[in-house]
Amino acid sequence: MNSFTRRSLITRAMMSGVAVMAMTLPLAAQDLTEIRVINAPTAFEPLWLAQEEGIFEKHGLKAEIIPGGPPDAMMPQLITGQAEFALTSGLAVMNASAKGLPVQLVMGNMMSQKGTVATAALIAPADSGIDDVTDLAGKKIGITSLNNQPHLALLMSAADKGMDIDSLTFVELPPPAMVTANDKGTVDAIYALDPYMSAAIQGGYVKVEESVSLYMDGLPSVSFAAGSEYVANNPDIVDAFIAAMTEAEEYANANPERVRDIDRKYTKLDPEFIANRPISTFTPQINAGALEKVGHAMVEYGWLDTAPDMEKLIAPQAPRAE
Repeated sequence: MNSFTRRSLITRAMMSGVAVMAMTLPLAAQDLTEIRVINAPTAFEPLWLAQEEGIFEKHGLKAEIIPGGPPDAMMPQLITGQAEFALTSGLAVMNASAKGLPVQLVMGNMMSQKGTVATAALIAPADSGIDDVTDLAGKKIGITSLNNQPHLALLMSAADKGMDIDSLTFVELPPPAMVTANDKGTVDAIYALDPYMSAAIQGGYVKVEESVSLYMDGLPSVSFAAGSEYVANNPDIVDAFIAAMTEAEEYANANPERVRDIDRKYTKLDPEFIANRPISTFTPQINAGALEKVGHAMVEYGWLDTAPDMEKLIAPQAPRAE
């Protein structure tokens, strides 16, 4: 074997070794696509689990989780590129899309379902005398944001019971401040989200009605959204995000104690409550039929002129319920 051949074999072996090393390097050591995800005050556990369990990195992503405000305020952030994805209200995305804003649902996170553990409900102090939606005429109801699922569901419930829907007054409140506002008399009842809802019930509040579950069965109540232009221009990143969050939601469903760990870390709720609270199932699927039904209700109550176009509202690669 001459020296040239020997050098060639050595070079090939070295290059092969480099290739093997590249294949076996952890994803964290390779280039990751950076994304920003706006967080929500409810059903946030899978998002943090994707971060802490290395699921984002596994799918080639490096995520920055940023705090979010009201769902409607998240839509401009997606459109202007301040964030790539948002954990937000499905109804807020419907409302924005129907009004011509270029935003889309990319996957579900939590679905409203009859007969399952409720993640939100209309609640009131046990001694308030509020036992039904009909008891709210002329009273104030605290909700996390106007033109959202609880708002619409309560209007649907009131109309179903023959009430004048204009007799209901809604007040926007941050989820952690709801019980305090109710205790001070700022509002008479609240539509609380978990984990705050369950904590309030444990503290003496009573459940009046699960309006969202009753009137919006199958709706992706807490969902992930993105700007339409971003979805069209970055299909591989959107696919990776959906794959990562689907895995994170499955992990959360299989590991309820890790969900509780996230609650302990990112909320100020009582540790004993966290240890015993019911945990709902997370799901990535989007139910187009449920979205259409709610879209027609939004038109009926004057929120929209026309119902959302499902082809514009739902991203092409979004997982759908059969």
